[in-house]
Amino acid sequence: MPRRLFLGLAAGLVAGPIIGLVEAVGILTAQPHNEYVALFYAVLLYAAVGVPTGAAAAASLMLLAPLNRRLSEPLLYSVVFMCVMMLMGLVNSGMVPGTLFLREQSGPANDGFSAPVFWAALFLAGIWLGPIILTRTPFKILLKPRGTLALYGTFVLLSAVFGLSPSGMDSTTGELAPSHSQSEAINKGPNILFIVPDSLRIDHMAAYGASTPPTPGMDELARDAIRFQQAISQSSSTKNSVASMFSSLLPSTVYSADGKLDDDFVTLAEVLQAHGVVTGAVVTHSEISRNSGLGQGFDYYEYLLPEYPWGATQSASQLPLYQVLLRLRWTGLSKNDSRTQHFYQPADVAFRYARNFISANEGRTWFLFLQLMDTHEPYFRQDSSGGLSLKDKHTRKQEPGAAARRYAEGVSYLDSELAEFVNWLKNENLYEDLVLVLVAAHGEQLTEHRDAEQSIWLYDEFIHVPLLVKLPRHKRAGESIPFQVRLLDLPATVLGLLDMPAGTSWMGRNLLQISTIMETGQAESPFDLISDKSGAGPEPQFPDAIMSVSQQPTPEATDSGNKGMPSDKTTLWSAHPASMAAVSQHYIGGRLVSSIRDKGWKLIQSVPLNNQIPDMFELFNLHEDPHEELNLLGTAPEWQGYLSRQLSDVLSDSRRISNECRAGTMDNSTESRLRTLGYNP
Repeated sequence: MPRRLFLGLAAGLVAGPIIGLVEAVGILTAQPHNEYVALFYAVLLYAAVGVPTGAAAAASLMLLAPLNRRLSEPLLYSVVFMCVMMLMGLVNSGMVPGTLFLREQSGPANDGFSAPVFWAALFLAGIWLGPIILTRTPFKILLKPRGTLALYGTFVLLSAVFGLSPSGMDSTTGELAPSHSQSEAINKGPNILFIVPDSLRIDHMAAYGASTPPTPGMDELARDAIRFQQAISQSSSTKNSVASMFSSLLPSTVYSADGKLDDDFVTLAEVLQAHGVVTGAVVTHSEISRNSGLGQGFDYYEYLLPEYPWGATQSASQLPLYQVLLRLRWTGLSKNDSRTQHFYQPADVAFRYARNFISANEGRTWFLFLQLMDTHEPYFRQDSSGGLSLKDKHTRKQEPGAAARRYAEGVSYLDSELAEFVNWLKNENLYEDLVLVLVAAHGEQLTEHRDAEQSIWLYDEFIHVPLLVKLPRHKRAGESIPFQVRLLDLPATVLGLLDMPAGTSWMGRNLLQISTIMETGQAESPFDLISDKSGAGPEPQFPDAIMSVSQQPTPEATDSGNKGMPSDKTTLWSAHPASMAAVSQHYIGGRLVSSIRDKGWKLIQSVPLNNQIPDMFELFNLHEDPHEELNLLGTAPEWQGYLSRQLSDVLSDSRRISNECRAGTMDNSTESRLRTLGYNP
């Protein structure tokens, strides 16, 4: 009896680490990581669960006396081994979708491991081959204690060598205050600050008409800023949105084979750095840590690592079993409560790092990108001190009303911290001459489309985001811009304020110049947009068709309900002559999903990345159906065809730009087509 119980323990001690290592390798290959602690954690954590699981499986077999007597020791070992593999694999893969809250990209592909047919076949193969391996090969030593311990010790040693190596453990790159000099022109330019809250919904800001929650900090900033009513993010994931915001290109074209932002593309930070501007970033989302490649062009790039429970690191925290244990901790099986810092560093910490960067670069012109997570799921209760507590956890999978209330509390917490930070800027005499951009990387789903069969993640709640641009000395304060813009327009807009040329491969435009032309019919120089002085810098040149969205014929307005544009176009944001077609993208479930939002209509289309998933289309008339509840696919063929051609043209030219950037060339035909589609390479 003890002998058979030992065999169960031994099988669990080997099976647990094996499946843990498989899952760790899947995590490390699915996302760019420079640290491999997940390997070491997999060996330790999965063994700790595998051993009691193996013992329980062996004890269960011993209770079945007739079957137990017929099982030889090699066969018993094989059966327990496969039981541990199957149980841990199924539980872990089943828990992953509900626990990886902070990952917006598709995670490691565990679909194969969760398929019952796969596991059944693997189980039968294991109990057939196991006894052969354990009797006819050197692995028969596993039936002895020293053999099992030797193999497990090898797992521990090798994973420690890789996992505990110093590479990738530091979350900071560059210098807080680099010593490179600045020209007099740059030194007199404005400082640029991007504050980018994740998942900040436009309908939770009073500046955009929301009644709750109160957002006095954002309201005050909005009174000093230009408010863009129809800003569209290029993705519903942070990594893709920020990549597009930095490179002024679509997400699907800017990544290299290893999942990092390709350094063949010129980013906003690289242009600013080349002109002598001190560039810094403070980020709190693991998707845009320094391993993502988004740090190129930054003198200083700080990813604020969470305080992961049990001493885990970024890669280790993504192990499915770690996530399962974390879920058990949340549900009250542990007396120790979690803290916000176990998921991300809150706004007060991020703003403290921002103040350190700003203070360290006093007297020099700087650009700071500050990304925050306080409005991202999971949603936490705001405690009496104004911070966020994890004693009451809610995600979008739980009761919608409670999730919305917790989300609103996160908005209130963010607003209070923002107000405190802005007051600090004013007290330091930095606010008046500052260009401050408040923009959400993407929105968030609360109650909308919860019953959709597939999570498309490109509905307006995900991509229609707030965008406030505060210029120095109250220039254009309180102005409202009605036309549709893209977040990929921000790089050209920022460089315009500093009188710098935009990247030749960029698809975006200077939004401030466009809005000035629309109001006055004339273009101000970039310097005039931020100063009372005039005549500084050359007069900007614009193509004749700068306001054109497309040369393709647009479907005419009709009286046939949803099939045509409403006849009164003067009050519609989408009919504004400066509105630009906005393309957004997201990778999920083995497919690339793209949307195009133009002239009050929207087409969502998926392109499968394998032959097993069919194409998917949705068509909406946003004028009459702003919540995207009625799919008009097949009922408005003229609009479907128009938007489909638009989307195809933009995606085709985006891919061409990508190829030409990597090759170092860009042909005139590509540039001309992009201009007619509302892009400005």
